[in-house]
Amino acid sequence: MMRENHRGGSAYTRRDFLGEASCAALSGSAAFSSILNLSLLGDLAADELPVGDDYRALVCVFLSGGHDSFNMLVPRGSDEHQEYTEIRRGLSLSRDDLLPLSATVEGQQELGLHPELSKTRDA
Repeated sequence: MMRENHRGGSAYTRRDFLGEASCAALSGSAAFSSILNLSLLGDLAADELPVGDDYRALVCVFLSGGHDSFNMLVPRGSDEHQEYTEIRRGLSLSRDDLLPLSATVEGQQELGLHPELSKTRDA
């Protein structure tokens, strides 16, 4: 929070500096940790694993910015979609345009995919 000094300008206090510096340090350590984890995942993916008839793969897609995840998986239930529409306003997707997901868990909300993700859903 900036305070005004006796001249009417903003006074940048030591407390302000320490607060912002600690936030920057935490952000930097989180970014470093993410990069380290990505390189470890890359090393694991490069190792050759035996392939049998029961081969299953976990595919992780890391989208570093440039992706609006709030319009990728969208709630399809009437109350949840209404809340989503109120929050997203002009960016919201119509319930009719969403691609329904068949895998649902009892008691969990129904979700839909963005219409441009049909290949992802069908894979």
